[in-house]
Amino acid sequence: MKIIITENQLNMLKFQRRLNFVQEYIDKLPENPDIDDICNHWTENESDAFVSNTMWDLVTQICDEIGNMDSYDEIYEYIVDNGYRKQIYDFFFDTLRNYCKKGNQKKHVIEKIMEENDISYDIKYHKRGYNNNRQYDAVIITFYIDRGNGPKPEALQSVYFKTIGNKIKPNTEPIVHGDFHWIFEVFRYLPSDVLTGYFTDKAKEYIEKILPLEYPR
Repeated sequence: MKIIITENQLNMLKFQRRLNFVQEYIDKLPENPDIDDICNHWTENESDAFVSNTMWDLVTQICDEIGNMDSYDEIYEYIVDNGYRKQIYDFFFDTLRNYCKKGNQKKHVIEKIMEENDISYDIKYHKRGYNNNRQYDAVIITFYIDRGNGPKPEALQSVYFKTIGNKIKPNTEPIVHGDFHWIFEVFRYLPSDVLTGYFTDKAKEYIEKILPLEYPR
């Protein structure tokens, strides 16, 4: 008995041998340099349009590979029936809700400057002290710079807070002797209120998290 295979059936057989390509295509979507276009140009209400565009690109590539566009509809339906279209949907919403929200959080200008100049810092509790019957708690900010052989300490700056018990005293400002301009050349061009405010805010966030604690005597 002679079995006759139509051209479309032959094309589908060729396609089925290339199913790995479909999964590889979808798996590589998060690595696509154009992924930021989803953040900048698409919304959740436009998911159908995005998925349709992506499916068109995927199926067209497959048809080009097997050398026949006549099987477009059959290949499209096969991809839908086997759950690949849903994977594209899932990728789209995961990108919008996770990658885009995380990536679109604007960095503070100081964070950008530090990143561009391989500068980093950490904050550690220093000590509790008393002056004129007033209680103070201090932290030390250590600044590092990487000049090609890993981050190395470059400078220290202390920040003091007026405290009552284990709380920062309300309506008081952090105390910094001097400022932060002297630490790095790139800091010198920043307004004092922006530069000092950034690091004293970070110091405040830190000390509020560790209070109360057992203070060294």
